[in-house]
Amino acid sequence: VATSAFASRKLLWFDELFTIYIAAQQTVERFVQAMSTGGDLLPPGIHTITRLSTMLFGANHVAYRVPSIVGFWVMLAAIYAYVRERGTALGACVAVLVPLASGAYWYSYEARPY
Repeated sequence: VATSAFASRKLLWFDELFTIYIAAQQTVERFVQAMSTGGDLLPPGIHTITRLSTMLFGANHVAYRVPSIVGFWVMLAAIYAYVRERGTALGACVAVLVPLASGAYWYSYEARPY
């Protein structure tokens, strides 16, 4: 919830606009044409997922950033499961706190798959 609140308040920046522009193409031909210009070097998966997100949640700051938010939280769950399998629950909780306390969290709600 807090991450979504941050995402709704933060203005879109230059790199995010590339993702949004390509995801908003109306036809497959236009999508392929936009991808082939070389303006955005990301693989097409993030654009497709962003398009699905905007179809579900509408065209707004949070909808553009939902794929990155979900990806970050899935990463935290994977870290917890990996460390919990090899150690204790306390150790897994501490391991999850590392990305949350680092600068990685501030990239968790950007419309780019960093």
